[in-house]
Amino acid sequence: FDGLSSHITGNISSWTPTEESTLSLWLHPRGDAGGQPYDLFFQLGEYGNHTFAYGYNYSGENLDLYSNCHWNPYYSININNEWHHLAIVDDATESSIFLDGVLLPSWSSGSSSWCYQGSSSFLIGGGAYNQYTTGYIDDVGIWNRALTELEIAQLYEGSSLTFGCTDPAACNYDATAEGDDGSCEYGCLYCGENTFWDSTLQQCVTIAPPCAPSCGEGTVWDPVNEECIIAVPTDTDFNGCVTAGDVLNLLATFGTCPPYPEWPEEPTDTTWTCGDAVTYWDHDYATVLIGDQCWFAENLRTEQYRNGEVIPAGLDDTDWAGTQEGASSVYGEGNSDCSGPCDEIENLGWHGRLYNFEAVSDPRGLCPTGWQAPSESHVNLLVDGLGGFSSAAPELAMTDGFGGFGTGSTGLDLLPQGWKNPSGHYSLSDAFFMWTKTETLPNEASYYSMNPYATGIASDSHWFGMSVRCVKD
Repeated sequence: FDGLSSHITGNISSWTPTEESTLSLWLHPRGDAGGQPYDLFFQLGEYGNHTFAYGYNYSGENLDLYSNCHWNPYYSININNEWHHLAIVDDATESSIFLDGVLLPSWSSGSSSWCYQGSSSFLIGGGAYNQYTTGYIDDVGIWNRALTELEIAQLYEGSSLTFGCTDPAACNYDATAEGDDGSCEYGCLYCGENTFWDSTLQQCVTIAPPCAPSCGEGTVWDPVNEECIIAVPTDTDFNGCVTAGDVLNLLATFGTCPPYPEWPEEPTDTTWTCGDAVTYWDHDYATVLIGDQCWFAENLRTEQYRNGEVIPAGLDDTDWAGTQEGASSVYGEGNSDCSGPCDEIENLGWHGRLYNFEAVSDPRGLCPTGWQAPSESHVNLLVDGLGGFSSAAPELAMTDGFGGFGTGSTGLDLLPQGWKNPSGHYSLSDAFFMWTKTETLPNEASYYSMNPYATGIASDSHWFGMSVRCVKD
């Protein structure tokens, strides 16, 4: 980088903002080309609306941090004309800097309150107000979490980490793992009696009986068909032996040809296909194929998770607003304030149940095995196949729904409905609302909304109660 104009710009498309971040890079300052006192070597976000920016004063030998959340902490150190590894860790309370794998003890963090400024674009080597790096930058990495001291030391040393689940409370805790890869599973904590967690199926499954059932005299257990069968086909009296009596019984019926039902010319195909109903906790859900996706053609109404455990329901306003667990409700249920048609029995038939986001994201599973609550990607694929959000809206709506707006051509049959507010009361709307399982910010998640005037994906509080549609894995 020449210190005058050369720099790199880009966008971290997969950046998910959290209250933690780590920047790692190798820096070799070579001089000061003039301009502003500090030469920027990395910045997240456009200048003036940046989450953080880091610079180096070659003349003054200072590392400096600029941020809309931190007030100019700095560290005085001479790293001129040499390669050094830097790692800077920010969290909600402090900033830490590691030089060549070692934490600097007197890093001045200033006033710290981590915040994301809404832009995932980045600059390497400068690019704002003539603040450009003179020297070399290599091997830049950024994480939306705080790396551990061990991880940072191994980045400096160039050695590899053994990754796995590092949480001792998880079902798949790996005592040999040196870094956490986000694979921890907690479903086993929710499995009931005589069930265990299957990490492949991601659900609780029933433990097989230890021994075969006891069969009657002359019969044995067939483990394939799971039934008792005759041990010897010619043992007609089931005493375990073929005797003269069995031969006489066979001779007595020799030549008998009772009428048998006629077999169809084509065998009946009993394989489930999209369009067939799915039975889940005593309710038959219609399904519909749209493009390559198979969707429930009606809103979910289950009161149980996939493993059979009950989803809390019937919460009053205070409990709904304060719960940290999954919960469900029916529009108009209970004593909460309600606008519009508030007959909970009728609303259950038309609109199913309303769920908070904690129920949608619960590892016990809200949808049946082989199905899931949709992500933003599922919704985007659905509407893109129909020409985009505006073009898709009437086709996804029920025939003549939304005051004659809907065509019903896809069979998804969306209808206007209401939702349950984070404070607990019910609000009627002229739109359809459906959760996705995509979390956008802490305590916020995205949902799909649609009416004749506006349609798209937005995000809001986990404590809203909205509908859920399941989509096939």
